[in-house]
Amino acid sequence: MARKRAQITAAAHDSFLRDGFAGSSVNRIAADAGVSIKTLYRHFEDKDDLFTAVMLRACSRGPEVDHPWFDWAPEDGLVEAGVEILSAVLSPDQVALYRVVLVEGQRVPAVAKAYREAFLQRRFRVLTDYFARWPEALREHLSNPQAAAETFNALVTGDLVERALLGAPVPSGTAIRERAEAVAHAFLALVRAGAL
Repeated sequence: MARKRAQITAAAHDSFLRDGFAGSSVNRIAADAGVSIKTLYRHFEDKDDLFTAVMLRACSRGPEVDHPWFDWAPEDGLVEAGVEILSAVLSPDQVALYRVVLVEGQRVPAVAKAYREAFLQRRFRVLTDYFARWPEALREHLSNPQAAAETFNALVTGDLVERALLGAPVPSGTAIRERAEAVAHAFLALVRAGAL
């Protein structure tokens, strides 16, 4: 039973990310999973139930990433944080997942909430944990670490996610690093000015 459920969820995951909720057919998902439609409905009440289960699972499996830059100086660590964020949010799977969440999030609020927790809130927690390791002379300029994390994320992602959602090419690794370097420099200037 567990193996069949895993086959169904894997096929449904691919279908929902590729075709969205409306474009996905339970008959096609069952065929792709190598099961009958009757078997699919033994595991899931209906298409909504399947979608919710698959998307909650996809969102809850946010990336568990080791952050070697945690012990680096702010000038270097922020660059690596920016590269890590951009590499994650611009990956094809992440862009596809975000598209589906944007379209279906209002209809299935639990999916939007899971996405926020797995990706956005986790990213902000990583950044605030990193800020807590900074030298006190720099850390004392951060009046609101959560707002600072949100600002860094917004600066580094800018319009790149929107552009990727609309089909623009993803920047090269070199371009991503250059953007992360520029954002890290500007962000540290804001911190030192007491603007965050």
